[in-house]
Amino acid sequence: MQVILQAPLTGWALPLSEVPDPVFSQGLAGPGYAIDPTVSVLKAPCAGEVVQLHRCLHALTVRRGDGLEVLMHVGIDTVKLNGQGFKPRVKVGDRVEAGAPLLEFDSDLIATRCRSLITVVVIPENPAVTGVDASQGKVLQGSDWLKVEVKQPDLAAPLYNAAEDTGKMPAEKIGRWLELPNPSGMHARPAARLLILVKDLPGNIYLEKRSGRASARSLVGILGLGLGPKEEVRLVHTHLSEEQLSRLEAEILGGLGDDLAAVPVVSAAPALTEALPGQLRGVVASRGLGIGTVYLWKRATFHLPEEAQGGAAELEEFEQALAEAARQISDLERKAPVSERSIFAAHAEILHDPQLLDETRKAIGAGQPAARAWHNAYDKQAELLAALSNPLLAARANDLRDVGERVLTCLLGESSAQRIFPEDCIVVCRDLNPSETVQLDRRRVKGLCLSQGGPTSHVAILARSLGIPSLCALGPACLELKEGVPVVLDAENGVLLCEPSEAELDSAGRRLEALQKQQEAERALAHQEARTGDGAHVEVAVNIGNGEDLRQGLEQGAEGVGLFRTEFYFHGLDQEPGLEQQVQFYGELAAQLGTEKRLVARLLDVGGDKPLPYVPMAHEENPFLGVRGIRLYKKRPELFRNQIQALLQISDQCRLAVMVPMISTLAEWRSIRAEIEQQLRGRRLELGVMIEVPSAALLADQLAPEVDFFSIGTNDLTQYTLAIDRAHPDLAGQVDALHPSILRLMHGVGEAARKHGKWVGVCGGAAQDLEAVPLLLGMNIRELSVSPPAVPSVKAEVRRWSVADCETLVGAALALADAEAVRKLVRERRK
Repeated sequence: MQVILQAPLTGWALPLSEVPDPVFSQGLAGPGYAIDPTVSVLKAPCAGEVVQLHRCLHALTVRRGDGLEVLMHVGIDTVKLNGQGFKPRVKVGDRVEAGAPLLEFDSDLIATRCRSLITVVVIPENPAVTGVDASQGKVLQGSDWLKVEVKQPDLAAPLYNAAEDTGKMPAEKIGRWLELPNPSGMHARPAARLLILVKDLPGNIYLEKRSGRASARSLVGILGLGLGPKEEVRLVHTHLSEEQLSRLEAEILGGLGDDLAAVPVVSAAPALTEALPGQLRGVVASRGLGIGTVYLWKRATFHLPEEAQGGAAELEEFEQALAEAARQISDLERKAPVSERSIFAAHAEILHDPQLLDETRKAIGAGQPAARAWHNAYDKQAELLAALSNPLLAARANDLRDVGERVLTCLLGESSAQRIFPEDCIVVCRDLNPSETVQLDRRRVKGLCLSQGGPTSHVAILARSLGIPSLCALGPACLELKEGVPVVLDAENGVLLCEPSEAELDSAGRRLEALQKQQEAERALAHQEARTGDGAHVEVAVNIGNGEDLRQGLEQGAEGVGLFRTEFYFHGLDQEPGLEQQVQFYGELAAQLGTEKRLVARLLDVGGDKPLPYVPMAHEENPFLGVRGIRLYKKRPELFRNQIQALLQISDQCRLAVMVPMISTLAEWRSIRAEIEQQLRGRRLELGVMIEVPSAALLADQLAPEVDFFSIGTNDLTQYTLAIDRAHPDLAGQVDALHPSILRLMHGVGEAARKHGKWVGVCGGAAQDLEAVPLLLGMNIRELSVSPPAVPSVKAEVRRWSVADCETLVGAALALADAEAVRKLVRERRK
């Protein structure tokens, strides 16, 4: 008998032996195949029931009606993301049809933070399965793909039954409780190791937690327990000897082969240090300082009707409420900061969630009032999300309740009028919905305190965008504060000072006044040139990905574009843009800039770490050191030729400069320069190299005669030089562009440019690090490209220094041992 399963993804199929994880490559999790995906939605390979969804959301299992189980594991080492980047479209117990969406995932996040995007499809060990085969190479989602050979129709037969050996079911014996040491809890690797250990042992063996158990011979069962770090488990068995039990328990306490030093990328809010008397400590969600009186936010209570008016009438009211809620969400989206409007776009999607709508309409059809039916549907889903141990997903329950309450308000005819806040208040509450946050009156609300939540929640993101100082995770004690009492919210140090003394209020007031005056002064001069004390002009430009970024940058006083990330445009499309499409997009940006301002366009910078869905690329063990940037040119020259041609067509509309990323050798530069020059046909533009690879920095004296400019990408240059991934959860704090080794590389680039009369810019994070600015000025860097909000403060910092003082500062900094010493030196000499 043969079972045919559909491909759950589009991509490149490969055998398990090529998967970079021995659990799968050695077949320890069961036979199967893998797909390197080019899409980001996993779909069901067959009809069946979802029987397992891992607590970190990266793996799930579908069981067919005949008992065959199909385990799908998205990415390698994705358990360390702790749920970040994954959005399940199903829950355990759901029945799905073949091709139904199961799971959405963030391909870019996985590609940059995990070992691989390769997704594994395996058949967990089943004695009825005799073979698995599949086509390799390109495969389309939904096509017939995986062939499973089985020798019996009853695929759900138990792997082992002690009664078969003994003629009767023997009594169970119980081991001791053990605390799981695995940083990410029980996932595929340790679970597969346990399967191997128990494979040849006698009798029934179960892994049991406080609220359930699973056969230790079932990979799906073990994963289905949802065991988190430090959770207690024990072994329950029928035939193990004391020695066999002790060995298994020792293996569990040893992590079952897992990396016990690993730390998940996303974790719960950090532990809080002990607060002093009169203080509450929390986690900083949005930096700043706020002084005011407590305003306790009280949410309205809904009174749900018991009796329905009739199915047709209730259904019509429900549809009208959905339409009104959609209109309100659209209004909120327009009010929200541009960078955060996607939150409300997601809210609009919730209104169309088929599961929520189906459950509600069915309940209305069964005689429930629309308001009660809708409340029950969204509340159940929100409770499931809130109960998850993953802090990011638990926080998203708020989004669902936000939309749910909005529709409920429309159904019940409750008022949704704007809330009126008292003057100079600090809002205190358990948590806020995004739509409530965006309506905070910034003239009256001076700060926000939440007893729950975390710094990654939508509320925290919105608070930062709105410029409202905020603390979260303050605990229930903040809800016991009395309405109207004075407080000082110090969201620089994570402290809420309750009922401060007159002296403390005076001190906070002086700090706040000084900060506000400084920001006002910087904004007032933002549209003037940034010149040092001895008259050197430093162009402060903006980093952009689209027209909105450019608009914001120009409003803040940017003098041009120092980094146009052209790949952002490509990433937003489902297929490769044509020449005319690109010309139109680039032309719109050029029109905003005008002919006097420079536009530095970086050629397409994509690769294995940030691939395009329509540019298939082979899997790479380390994509940061693989085919990316200009290295892709040899594989897809037409992609770059079209882009270069489109840029050249707008060269008369602005001061166009083209920057080439990931140059590491002279030969690479000469090859791409020759290609661009062939297409110039009399046009004039600046051609430069992005210095982000240490070899390019070391070759700057040889490159300088052949370029028009250098632009230093300090983010990649720093991580490549220090050999530390800037997204690494343990080591990222050590990635500092003020490390003397990075300063020496940048100093060499500046000196090479000076010798040959070329200009140098910085477009990485160091350009808006105020402690880095004087060092960059002292290294002959005369262009700093930053994010839009940073333009005024960077211009102000330039004006603090003279070039002569900056050069002296650089000389001293280059002799220091580490970044901390460099920063201390800058602070001491800062005027």
